[in-house]
Amino acid sequence: MAPYYGRLADSGADADAILGAMGRLARENVSAPRVLVASLRSIDQLEQLANMGHTCFTLSPDLAEQFGCSKLSDRAAADFEAAAQT
Repeated sequence: MAPYYGRLADSGADADAILGAMGRLARENVSAPRVLVASLRSIDQLEQLANMGHTCFTLSPDLAEQFGCSKLSDRAAADFEAAAQT
């Protein structure tokens, strides 16, 4: 199953309820297909769906870049690189 979360929400459907039901079905039935959540529009949506138990997502390049961004981590990496140069 590969529901398009953003498109479901855009259509007025209760995307959270639909994905919640799909996730429960997949967890409760070992023969059910895994859920691959697509069409995410924000990191908040990704976090919310992960908290619901979803583990497979497709991400746009922009969203994937945001997912790994942290000012503290970026600063720590820069400090590490600077220390490694000396």
